[in-house]
Amino acid sequence: MVASYCKDSKTSLDAVHSLLNDPSLSLRPGARYNVQGDFCVFHFTADSQNRVYILVSSLRFPERVAFACLNELQQEFGRQW
Repeated sequence: MVASYCKDSKTSLDAVHSLLNDPSLSLRPGARYNVQGDFCVFHFTADSQNRVYILVSSLRFPERVAFACLNELQQEFGRQW
């Protein structure tokens, strides 16, 4: 499931798909990752069931806030699914 809201969501979703399809990407559950692009940062983590949670933010968005949001999303998603 991918949820997105941003000014140019098509570009962001294409970048997310490219990132997730990278064969060299190996995610450890609970680890925090950041990939910086030209205009945004992809903050992401994975859970033990190989679900990936991604927040795309502006370059100036605080990392700690991004991962607090992702943690809350992961907990809520886990409760419902």
